[in-house]
Amino acid sequence: MSSFRQPSILPGFGLTLGFSTFFLGAIILIPLAALVIAVALHSMVRLAKRAGKRSTKMMTQLMSGLFDTLQSVKPLKAMGRENLADGVLAAQTLELNAATRRLVVAREGRKAVQQPIVAIMMAAGTWVGLELWNLPMATVLLLMILLARVLFNFGKVQGDYQALVAYESFYWSLRRTLASA
Repeated sequence: MSSFRQPSILPGFGLTLGFSTFFLGAIILIPLAALVIAVALHSMVRLAKRAGKRSTKMMTQLMSGLFDTLQSVKPLKAMGRENLADGVLAAQTLELNAATRRLVVAREGRKAVQQPIVAIMMAAGTWVGLELWNLPMATVLLLMILLARVLFNFGKVQGDYQALVAYESFYWSLRRTLASA
């Protein structure tokens, strides 16, 4: 028995196969995982958008009500009706608080749901790489590190997008107000 290794019939095949399986895994796993996260967290983005619109509406109503109340303080006191204005502003403030709570639930819900989804995708990717594709453990480990970094960055981008969507109605409300002034 010789301690020397027999030369391969196809030189460079192992290296080429390694690169091919790595990039195939990266091309398939990463977009698939990002798609799963985007679909799963889309409801949180929609919830944030609705809460942002509601919050804008409530804030606008509260500000106009406060402005009207401040303008009519003397007449209301003269008539002894200052308690009516207080009740209206208190109800509008409670509605604004409810809309703000919905906005916080959407933002924190996305954060809470994202981590388990990433963990599930990592476990599924490891299983697919090891069991179905029969990749070496080093390749699978490298793919999982890459997948984790991409998914967490994708989650950060989705969080920024969610914040943008949530506060977009404030921006357009301000633009309409400035255009009408």
